Amino acid sequence: MDPYATLGVQPDAPLREIKRAWRQIAKRCHPDKAVAADLSAKEQARREVRFREAREAWALLDTEEKRAAFDAEREQARLDALAAAAQREQARRDAQRAWEELQARRAREEEARWAAWAEATEQTARAEEQARRVAAHQAELNAWVRRADRRERARQRIQSIEHAKRTTQRRQLLLSGQRALVHGVDRVRLTLAAMVLKDL
Repeated sequence: MDPYATLGVQPDAPLREIKRAWRQIAKRCHPDKAVAADLSAKEQARREVRFREAREAWALLDTEEKRAAFDAEREQARLDALAAAAQREQARRDAQRAWEELQARRAREEEARWAAWAEATEQTARAEEQARRVAAHQAELNAWVRRADRRERARQRIQSIEHAKRTTQRRQLLLSGQRALVHGVDRVRLTLAAMVLKDL
């Protein structure tokens, strides 16, 4: 409760002005006068509350010592409130800074994750490209080996055919020679026979 506001005076008002304000409220709201004025129960209750608040306010300010003590206590309360507000503001700033640091850390972590994902994707693409190249080279090598095998088989077949031809030619020559030999022997025999017959 602010006794100055309750009595309707300024905090720097002199004591006599505060006392005058208290007396005016007391005259107007004293319970005995409210009953004598034949007011309604609601109005009487309102004035009674007003009188009680004004009496409590005057009890805090009725001497310079009490007023100085109240002013000092109120000033200390104001300073405490300011200190509490400053602490709350500092706490709010700290929380804001912590939140910003958290967001920045999360952004850095997210950026690092994206960079790692991009690097992994690039490495995967490079590995797939290398695998495609190896597969292409392997396919080309396999095709070359198959062509070499076909050429080797063809060469071997040609050699076999040529060998068979040479063998056949040798056999034919051998047979021809045998026939010629037989034929030559027969001619010698006939010649000898002719000579023998001539001599007879």
